[in-house]
Amino acid sequence: ITVAAPTTAAPVKVRLRKHQIRAVHAAHTALRHTARTCVVMACGTGKTYVAARIAARVAPQGTRLVLLPTLELLAQTIDDWRTAGMTGPVLALCSKRPNTRSGPVAHTTHPGILAGAVHEHPDLTVFATYHSLHRVKDAHIDYALPPWSLIAVDEAHRTSGDLGKRWAAVHDDE
Repeated sequence: ITVAAPTTAAPVKVRLRKHQIRAVHAAHTALRHTARTCVVMACGTGKTYVAARIAARVAPQGTRLVLLPTLELLAQTIDDWRTAGMTGPVLALCSKRPNTRSGPVAHTTHPGILAGAVHEHPDLTVFATYHSLHRVKDAHIDYALPPWSLIAVDEAHRTSGDLGKRWAAVHDDE
């Protein structure tokens, strides 16, 4: 599998609004003092752009995992992160190639390929569906996938609850 950055470096096309700038600053400040934070914003207020900018500030050269509930939202989020200025390599961990406007994206469901891509690209952003979260877990256990520099969980309320719940694995530091 070939993981590559977009063929052209996308300039930052989105200028954040004041409330988004405050959210990025607040989250960045919180993450300097604790391992987790939560950004709560109303629908349509730019949470995806905020998440992309937080990732750029917190883990500019590190690996990032972005978890999403559906394939459609995964593809839309890849496009939005690129619009927000992300130019590094991307891998989708999902059952089919995401239908993105910004060009083809490599995809896999194999934990070994995921781990290999992360080892080969230390600035990789992996976009995964919740359904594929167990494959991330398997990559950590079976293929020595290193810890992520940042994990962003969209619609995180779906992952809350007992750690035995399949999608709650993202909250288990082990």
